[in-house]
Amino acid sequence: MSNSIGPGQQSLPPAHLSNASQSSSLDSSSESGSLEKTEGKAFNRKASKVGSVKRKLQKLKAKRNGRHKDRPLPDFRVKQVRPNPRFNLAQVHNQPGLQVWSNNPQAVQVRHYQGSPINIPQLQNLGGRVTLLPPGNWQIDPRGAITPLPLPSPLFPNPPGGIVQHFTGHPPQQAQPHASQPAQAHQPAAEAKPVAAVTSAYKNHELREQINKARVSERFHDVKQSSERWKNKAASVTEAFEKGTSRHTKVVAELKTKHLTQLASVLDNHQSEQLKSIPASSEEIKAQAQSQIDALEEGMQIIAEISNSGRAYYSKEDFAALKELSREMDAERALLVKVMDDPDNVSFVGSVSWNEATELKRLGYSSSAAIVGEFTTLKDEDLIKPAEHFGAGKVHSVQKLTFPGEKENDPPREFLFKADDAKDASQYEKLVGIDKYLDKNKPGFAGRNIGALRLQNHLDLDLLPSMKLATHDGKLGLLMNEANGVQPFDNEARKAVDLPYDSLEKPGVSANIQKNLIDAQWLDCLTGQQDRHSTNLFINPENGKVTLIDNDQAFYPGLEEVADPEPDRKIGNWPPPWPGKPELIDRHTFEKLQALEDDQVKKSLEPFLTQKEIESTLSRLKDLKRHALKLEQEGLVVDDWATWRSPNTDDGKGGKRVADFLHSTGKPQSYFNALSRLGGHQPAPIPKEAKSI
Repeated sequence: MSNSIGPGQQSLPPAHLSNASQSSSLDSSSESGSLEKTEGKAFNRKASKVGSVKRKLQKLKAKRNGRHKDRPLPDFRVKQVRPNPRFNLAQVHNQPGLQVWSNNPQAVQVRHYQGSPINIPQLQNLGGRVTLLPPGNWQIDPRGAITPLPLPSPLFPNPPGGIVQHFTGHPPQQAQPHASQPAQAHQPAAEAKPVAAVTSAYKNHELREQINKARVSERFHDVKQSSERWKNKAASVTEAFEKGTSRHTKVVAELKTKHLTQLASVLDNHQSEQLKSIPASSEEIKAQAQSQIDALEEGMQIIAEISNSGRAYYSKEDFAALKELSREMDAERALLVKVMDDPDNVSFVGSVSWNEATELKRLGYSSSAAIVGEFTTLKDEDLIKPAEHFGAGKVHSVQKLTFPGEKENDPPREFLFKADDAKDASQYEKLVGIDKYLDKNKPGFAGRNIGALRLQNHLDLDLLPSMKLATHDGKLGLLMNEANGVQPFDNEARKAVDLPYDSLEKPGVSANIQKNLIDAQWLDCLTGQQDRHSTNLFINPENGKVTLIDNDQAFYPGLEEVADPEPDRKIGNWPPPWPGKPELIDRHTFEKLQALEDDQVKKSLEPFLTQKEIESTLSRLKDLKRHALKLEQEGLVVDDWATWRSPNTDDGKGGKRVADFLHSTGKPQSYFNALSRLGGHQPAPIPKEAKSI
């Protein structure tokens, strides 16, 4: 429809562009003017709709700008308000220490600017007005005003909070998001950012007191392996930069190489210091401990600097390893403080290294001359070949170590090494109850084995392998002779092994097996052993010698008596391996048991066990002595196991050989009956709660 009017009338602008007086004159016009007026109203409706849409869009735009403008800074998330950039930063040569920001708040690009120098006109030619700012965090409001942004600097660092334990003295901080993709990641400045100094572990008396009260069960897992890792990483950074394949600038590559090399040096020096023997005086002990602590804190400081300014230069795996390393350094210096402040540390002088002393602290053992006397003189540097994997149970692994013979022409000596545990990961408390069980946070398994060996020696028995305390790969544990013989049950074939428990062809061997199994039952009742089964004892079929291994689960503080076995009690399908008091006793064992004094037991066990554990052992000793006297009165003390016959009873039944007597009167759980009656049938499987080795 046209906007023409009749002849002789003045040409007017369209109604939606006329003012109020013009609209009024149109209202008083002729019929042709009425048509014009009607057409003008229709046009007005269309124009009003367009204007309404524009006004709504303006309101939405204002609301959007206001929302971004008024958003609280703690909730500020750059990635939530960042669209595609106005220019491609990849087209610009980089320069260290500069950041490129657009003056448009909708196009904030959090990128570090690295490479060769540039000038502002070059950037302006890329599109849009941009501003070069020094390192730091900045915000640009809708009017183009540039003000500091009050966020941690740089915007996406990885602060040291959460890396180290509470001993470090670092204030807690919240970790920031990790830049995992180098090509898109925010790259902080290459220079190391200053961080709070790691609190000195021996200058701060409050921290020192806190350490001495704490239970420190961690330390380095493998110092040598960790050192090699960071050396190789440093070398690869340098090599990549020289080949031109590195994503880092020269400044970043040099700083990263420097940090990693320093860390490796700290680890190498610490390992060297740990091999030295404890010096002869308290003053020298203090000086050497402080020197090692200073070096460890230097390493912790390096990791804190990396955490504060260089996380984007490391992979997630590397940074996780650095986090773990800092935690281990923290625990390591705490152990050094414990050795330094121990009033009995002079007991370590002469035969114990720093590594062995700190391991004793980690495992919770006391500082005593008795413990020091249990250390072997064999060291890792004496090994004539690398350690070999020997076996593994549910909890422990065992390694075979080979040392030279004692004399020049002697054959090599082979031993088995089992590292001790700072904490108990088994579930054996389910067998006896938590109230009777050992301290899971300080189990002292190696000490329990040595305690059992000492009581065996008091009874003049030969059941346990010889053992000494030793350190291998920095870990303290037991160095033992390998057991000879066979296990009564073949786990692979799932059948019992044919052994001469009662053989007419080998009566002497049978007699030795019978005596040794009964002696083993007496010893295990005295130590309160809760883990004796067919896979942790060996029987030599040639001479009848019995060897008991894996004596960790003994000396529970709550086992104050030698209870009889409970036939119906089971853990899953597995009956507890507790035999109860034996039905016979060897004459020599009887005499040694009756002669054993409480003071002897206390002196033998005090370096390794708690007072409650020792008291429970003395209570069992008293119970066993009474039982042995009862057996003597009944004629059940055996002088000769090959010729012994049971005494006559009131009904005239007697004259039974040892095997027949034990089969007819002994408990099914007694060692002789449990093993000799396997008879090829498969015993109940050991449950998950149990462990071996």
